[in-house]
Amino acid sequence: MPLMDRDITNAIVTILKNVDNNLKNCKAKTDFFILVSGGAPGIGKTQFGEELFNNIQSDWILPVEWIIDGRKPYFEYIYLDFSNDINLKNENCELDSTVIIGLRIAFTFFIKRKYDIVFEAFRALAKLYIKIFNISMVFESIRKSLSLFNNQVLFIFLHIDDFQEIDIWDEKTVNLTNKLFKNMISDLACFIFDLPRLTYIQTFLSETAPQIVIMAKEASKVLFKFVICLLLSTASMIHIVDHYAKIFGTLVFDDDESKWKLCQPFLNLIEDTGGLPRAFQYLLNTCFELEIQKHYNIYNNVQNNKRLALELLYHCIETIPVTIKKCLDPNDPIKTIENLEPYHEAFRTNMLVEKDETKMLLLRDLYRGAYGKNSTLDIVVKLKHLSVCQANEQFPSSKLTNKANNQAID
Repeated sequence: MPLMDRDITNAIVTILKNVDNNLKNCKAKTDFFILVSGGAPGIGKTQFGEELFNNIQSDWILPVEWIIDGRKPYFEYIYLDFSNDINLKNENCELDSTVIIGLRIAFTFFIKRKYDIVFEAFRALAKLYIKIFNISMVFESIRKSLSLFNNQVLFIFLHIDDFQEIDIWDEKTVNLTNKLFKNMISDLACFIFDLPRLTYIQTFLSETAPQIVIMAKEASKVLFKFVICLLLSTASMIHIVDHYAKIFGTLVFDDDESKWKLCQPFLNLIEDTGGLPRAFQYLLNTCFELEIQKHYNIYNNVQNNKRLALELLYHCIETIPVTIKKCLDPNDPIKTIENLEPYHEAFRTNMLVEKDETKMLLLRDLYRGAYGKNSTLDIVVKLKHLSVCQANEQFPSSKLTNKANNQAID
């Protein structure tokens, strides 16, 4: 769903004050804030962080101290989601907090964007060099990788989502001196209020559990500033619907104005979402069929092969076994279970790709019921979208062409 601007004035003012006080070399705890956005699920807290960063990057009137030799700061957005790919489930509680967080920043910036490797594998490979993954060294490595000038400012907007998972992990650990959330805040705070430095980190926390921040505020080196994640306005929602209406070619008047805007029931549905971004997105997915039709083309397949679709549905519901040579459509003798198997495999894989954001599965999970050595079943398989085509040529020919259009098959 396209990002829509919301009123982020208070959050921006707080960030500007942080930078200004840093340049003035202020020392008071009350002069610096880490931003926190809490609230119910579905209000768009994750998207709110992106909107903040985009506004800073594009609209901020930069302090003159940060424009050095005519070079403006470099802006970088780093998003850490502790409920998904960098969770703390198997983390070693004996590691320093600065290493635990540094590992995840390094994985997100250097590995996740470029390589097909899960965090657990990266952490295992990094074990021999674990001490170099403290926060300071990771940020310094990020500077070097961006090929910045020695005197160029790097502004990193560090968005930490689902931070309540850190508190849950803290409650389970027996190491009372290594409370991750408190120490993480202290480590990151140094990049806000210490002497003006060339790498500046603005931390933004988002989740549904603001009480964690309230309990930690006394022990931290900075204060926390709660910012309200506003809901989408009616005008914003109409603009977003228009975006998709144009993509899907909905009916328009002679002046290119969309006809859907005169549909009162649909306008009522938009209003009933209450401006909740997630609820609104579900509405769009349903109305515009963004997912299932886009990824599987299932509606066209059913319309073009009605008899086959009904037979497949009937045999599945009634659990009627069939041989691989049985033809389910008497009008098309090639539509046997054997010939339909590639389509089943492609559909199943594409469904798993959409279901699992990591797009990685163990072999045992991809083919349930498979048996063999654990070393084989634990192989990590990378998933990607599949399609089916029939080639004119046969093995072992390496230059294949599609039988349907005689185009080369990649």
